[in-house]
Order: sequence, then structure tokens, then C-alpha cells
Amino acid sequence: NDDPAIRGREIHAEAYQFFQLITPGFCGSCHDVFAPNGFRLEDAFSEFKHSPAAKKCKENCQDCHMGAVPGEAMGYTYSPAAVVGNVKTPVRKHTNHMMIGPDYPIIHRGLFPHNPAAVREEDTPPSPDTGLATMREWLCFDDAAGWGTPEFEKHVTDTDYFPPPWDDQIMRMKARQILNDQYELLGEAATQRLQILRAGYHLGEIEVEKAKWYDLKFSVPVSNITLGHGVPTGFDAERVVFLRTMVWDQNGRLVFQSGDLDPNGDIRDSHSLYVHNGEIPLDRQLFTLQSRFITRNVRGGEREQVLNVPYSLDPLPYFRPATRPFTVLGRPIGARKQKQNIEAKGSRLANYHVSRRQLTGPGNYTIRVQLIAGMVPVNLVHEISDVGFDYGMSARDIADGVVDGHMVLYEKVETVCIP
Repeated sequence: NDDPAIRGREIHAEAYQFFQLITPGFCGSCHDVFAPNGFRLEDAFSEFKHSPAAKKCKENCQDCHMGAVPGEAMGYTYSPAAVVGNVKTPVRKHTNHMMIGPDYPIIHRGLFPHNPAAVREEDTPPSPDTGLATMREWLCFDDAAGWGTPEFEKHVTDTDYFPPPWDDQIMRMKARQILNDQYELLGEAATQRLQILRAGYHLGEIEVEKAKWYDLKFSVPVSNITLGHGVPTGFDAERVVFLRTMVWDQNGRLVFQSGDLDPNGDIRDSHSLYVHNGEIPLDRQLFTLQSRFITRNVRGGEREQVLNVPYSLDPLPYFRPATRPFTVLGRPIGARKQKQNIEAKGSRLANYHVSRRQLTGPGNYTIRVQLIAGMVPVNLVHEISDVGFDYGMSARDIADGVVDGHMVLYEKVETVCIP
């Protein structure tokens, strides 16, 4: 109302639509990434612009990533935008802002997901209007030990030590209630992450090509079933998507494996520190969709790199000025990215061979193939560990969290009889 004597609410008289929000260009502002020297780090938006989803279906990024079904253009849900004075606003299109993707949190659950009831600012006195504890205090809360749960609290004695403010049992129980809500939300996010990843990948049936007492050969197709872009996409040089393949003989003995992890949590590729140091063998039959950064050596040849930042004798890495414009090739002269992802509606065949030396004679052999997706490789954690990590976490803590988040998208099992 316009009468200052009558109490009311300040509201906008009308709404202006920001049209850019509903176009793919809004997403492309962050999902096509160039380094200062012109090196193309991410090209998810470029992949989309040349995809069937954009050219034929006339879809946009939001249809799959903010719609009713994660990963599929199945329309949107409809609901009120808000509740004002216990009255719901008119029903309208509702977009999903969880923005689920291949990433997942690895920090203390009291800090993420963001929860106003959980965290308050440093030096802010406790009150009902602020969060339960500061970030520093949350990092002292031992979630893994079960603080605040009925099972834990009934065994607490007067001699047990808890750092403040967790020396108060009521505070511990309030924290546990918050963590229960956090885990429920993280479970919802994990369900949607599996859903969106399964909407992009497909693992076909195991095809046995040869099964003899001296030789076993089989293959399995991996497909990109989305129309929108390659899989993986975005920062695909740091996206871990691989097949874990294992073969057991008739006695249950493991005779072959590929896609297993080294003690650090890396697959056994050329970036594994254990492989690099000669402590474990290279996985020569590894099927991985992780792209590679390739740099040119000073005198001939190329090599893979974990990061696209060149090494230097100077302690500070920097991008050397190019000797010619990068627009000639679309990239700097001394570096490129070898893309190994699968294009939209594309497919790739993983081939495996179990040699006579590995086979243990006639009988039934069991083959299991899993398609696994992770966030980043552990070798990236090692590469950047010199600068340290926030939240009091060590490189080992980060690596363990990354590996714990690995998700099995598909699994196929086949039994083969070798005469």
C-alpha cells in the first residue's frame, strides 16, 4: 500500500526477466575455460554448441541440469515460488538449483552443505539467531566417533575430555541433529549424482571372443548415451572415469585385474607415483576416459603432465610468453590436451586379454566389469599439496575423501567355461 500509516511489506512493483539466465550462454560463461596463454582447459560449452541436443533438439543446458529429472530433458516441476504470510504464491515453473555433477564434498559435514543453523562467524556470541558453532569449533567435533548419538553419550564418563564447546552434552546432541540433516541432504545429492551420471554413460554386455585353456579374450562397450556433450566433459583432464575389471578362476582365486588402485588411491597409469617409482607395474590394459595434458619437451618429444602449468627452475610457476600468436593453432605451441572422452552418442570398446600364464586350467571363470566415476585423481592432490589444504586436512585426508566418493555406475558379470 502507499499509506505510510498502514503497516505493509516492501515489495517490488513488477519483475524484470533476465533472459540470459535461461540460455546456454549463461552456462558457457564459466564452462569454456582458457588459460592466460590460450590453452583450452575446458570446452563443455563448445561441445554442447556442436551437439545434437543444441542443433537438432533445440535444448539448452538448463533442461537437463536444472529440470525435473537430472540428466534428462523431461521438463520442469511446478510449485509456488515462496510462502508469504503463510500464503503460497501462484504455481510456476520450478528449477532445480542443487546443480548436481561429478563432484562431491570431502570436508567436515558440519561445514558443508551450507547450513545457517550450523555455522556462525568467529567472535559472534552464541544466540538463537546464529549458527551453533564456528568453523574452527566444528573441526574439533569428532563426527566419526559418534559424538552426540545416544549410543555414544550413554558411555560418556566424567573423565572423558571434549574441547569447548563440545564439553556440553546438550551442544553435542544439537550438533548431531544438525549432522543428521546434513547427511540426509548429502544422501539426496548422491542419489541425484548417480542418476545424472547414469544418464550420460552406459556399460554394455561382456562379449567373450575367445575362451581356451591357453587364452581368454573378452570386450565390453562403453557408450555416451547423452545428446548434449562428451563424457566426461568440462575439466575432463582431471575427471576419473574408468573400468575396474576382475577375473576369478573356478577356485575363487583372482587371476586378472585392471582398474585397481595403488596405495595412494590412483589407478595404475603413468601418473601414479607408485608406477612412476617402479614399485608396482603399469596397468597396460587400463580403460580410462580421462583426457591428458601433453607438453612439448625442450628437445623433441612430448610428455604427459598432471597440470597444464609448465615447470620452471624458478620456484614460482608462470606462463612464458608465446613466440607466436596462439590463434594460429587455437592453442599454445608447447602444450595441448589429448581428449579421451566419448563424443555425444559415441561408443568405445574396452578389450581385455588374460594370458596362458594367468589362467589356472579348465573350469568356470567369473568376469566382473564395473564402470566407476570419481571426482579428481589422487595424483592431483599430491601435485598441489605443497601449498597445503584448508580445514586442517592433510593430503592423506583429501585423498581418502576422494577415493571414498568413487561411485559404481554400472556392473556386469559373466561366467565363462574354459574347456
